[in-house]
Amino acid sequence: MTRWLLFIAAYFVSIPSHAQGSVGHFYPDFYGTTPEQAARPAQGFTGENVAKDICYSISADNRREFQNILERNSLRIRNMYTAVKCNGYTLLQFAVIAEATDTGLLLTRSLPARMIFEKYENGDSILDWAETTGYHNSPIIHAVRERLPQS
Repeated sequence: MTRWLLFIAAYFVSIPSHAQGSVGHFYPDFYGTTPEQAARPAQGFTGENVAKDICYSISADNRREFQNILERNSLRIRNMYTAVKCNGYTLLQFAVIAEATDTGLLLTRSLPARMIFEKYENGDSILDWAETTGYHNSPIIHAVRERLPQS
């Protein structure tokens, strides 16, 4: 688990000005959170903290904590799947890389097949990505293959 805690970094579009030049900070993306939502003190969270917790729970393969984070923040997996990226990877890719089988299988079961198989920015699907990066034998990728629509 600690090897992934050191490895976790965030993929983000722009670094906040107060963080430029700093080293060792974790800045996950949480697209879709409006400034009004993030600034509400009554809820006590920011999108950055939620995304950080999500990435941490995946890297630790803590399925129960992952579900608790979603429940506490009234999130649905399908709504935040495209919004949060961990180390530049989608949540499913990050689960494969982190060998987070329990959490990855939860994502595979919970996401609609069309979301799992949609192409990434580079034109690859999750299966193409797994083949090119050597993760094609992952139990998560096997579960993804089982979700393939039968033709």
